[in-house]
Amino acid sequence: LILATISQHLWDIVLHHRELTVAQAKLVWWAEEMQRTAEGQAEHPLTQALQITFPTIMQTKGLLIEWIEGMMALMSFEHLC
Repeated sequence: LILATISQHLWDIVLHHRELTVAQAKLVWWAEEMQRTAEGQAEHPLTQALQITFPTIMQTKGLLIEWIEGMMALMSFEHLC
């Protein structure tokens, strides 16, 4: 449920922000938050819950970052179309 909620937040950014620079800034923040989460220093309530629910989340640091990077690539494609 936590990952689904985070995913929904990311999709909202990609699909509903018309201003590309605002959307990019939000996704960069999420990438930084995933980095903090993987290091055990989550700030957002969702990533804090993720950190508590999955105490071994640090082992998936690369996947968390790739998730956000994939969303950034998709957003760029959406704005080009």
